[in-house]
Parts: sequence; C-alpha cells; structure tokens
Amino acid sequence: MKNHREKRKLIIILLFLGILLSQLVIPLVTKANSPDNYITVIVQEGDSLWSIAKQFNNNHLDIRKYIYLIQQHNGMKNSILQPGELIKIPLYEVY
Repeated sequence: MKNHREKRKLIIILLFLGILLSQLVIPLVTKANSPDNYITVIVQEGDSLWSIAKQFNNNHLDIRKYIYLIQQHNGMKNSILQPGELIKIPLYEVY
C-alpha cells in the first residue's frame, strides 16, 4: 500500500513540474516567434523578398526562415513583389 502512495506522490510531483516547466517555456517560444517591431517597406523595381530580407535580417536568422516570416506576416501566398507594394517587415531584437 505504501508503494502505491509513493507512486501517486511521484506522479503528482511530475505533473506539477511539467506544468511549471510549460509555464516557463511557452512564453519564451512565443517571444522568439513574435517580432519586436515592424517596418513598412515600399517595394522598388528590382526588389525581391531575398534582397529585402537580407537588408533587415538583424538577428541573423536563416534567410529562408526570415523570408517565410515576412510572407506569413503579410499573408503572401508566393514571393512575387510588385513595385509600389507596401509590405510589413518583422524586426527582431538580437539577444
């Protein structure tokens, strides 16, 4: 009977630690994927997502990931840009 109680206590402690850990980790993950600020860029003739991403990638993300994030924040289904188009560029702090 004592062994059963010890197992129950261990399970409760592990559940508590799991909840505590998730409360610490989830905000960090959310912060990592949330931009600190945005800048609006007017697309110029000859601009590409690659060239714009390279210009504003201040925390050295993989350029392909940064392009993907730009597309996500602008609801873009492809990477085609038109001169005069306004796009929001997510900016991230370097930690």
